[in-house]
Amino acid sequence: MALWFLHRELAGLTGSDITKVIVFVTATFVLGVSLLSGIAILLMPKAQTEVLTLSPWLLEIAGILLLAVPLLYIAGTIFRRTPMSIGNRKVSLPRPSIAFAQIGVSIIDLSFAAARALLDTSRLISGGITRLLPK
Repeated sequence: MALWFLHRELAGLTGSDITKVIVFVTATFVLGVSLLSGIAILLMPKAQTEVLTLSPWLLEIAGILLLAVPLLYIAGTIFRRTPMSIGNRKVSLPRPSIAFAQIGVSIIDLSFAAARALLDTSRLISGGITRLLPK
């Protein structure tokens, strides 16, 4: 318990501040995943129908809805400057420049993660999975 208070004093963050950071980072990740998933579904529908076994029209609707999430978020940051009420809390959206930066950072982060996963997968395929197993 004393460690928490020490950490809180050193970092200068309250529980509310920590919650805001967690929500901001989570929103950044969700916005990037939503945007990239929507683009992938709409640009490569045939590949998606093979993997997801859903009808093409349903995938198209899903892709449009996924793209709508970050677009609505950006629109909200541009047109809504007053805080929103959610329950008894007030929530303010960031400035549009921050919202664009959130999406950009998320896309970069997810691109690096995908590149790393592709690299690891290609190594497994070319070198065989037995190289990773203990002897």
